[in-house]
Amino acid sequence: MPPLMLSRDEYASLKKIINRAQPVANIPEDHAAKFMNYGLARRDVLLLRITQLGQLEFLRQRFHGITRPNRIVLNETTTRGSVLFTNP
Repeated sequence: MPPLMLSRDEYASLKKIINRAQPVANIPEDHAAKFMNYGLARRDVLLLRITQLGQLEFLRQRFHGITRPNRIVLNETTTRGSVLFTNP
């Protein structure tokens, strides 16, 4: 499945569902349809409940903008004496 790009409004709607199951009337129709289409939420009679995939997508969206470090370089003095890099 390709990564989803949620708008701020969709993200806010997903956050509401994560905090507590929401009545279908509280979530905009297009948001609810998108969440159910992608398996992020499921409908139980009049409530929308989050799925495990929805929780995972929520966290992915939250941490989307964090950059990874370019490279971690360990020099000789840093690695000397460590458990993983000791010479026998």
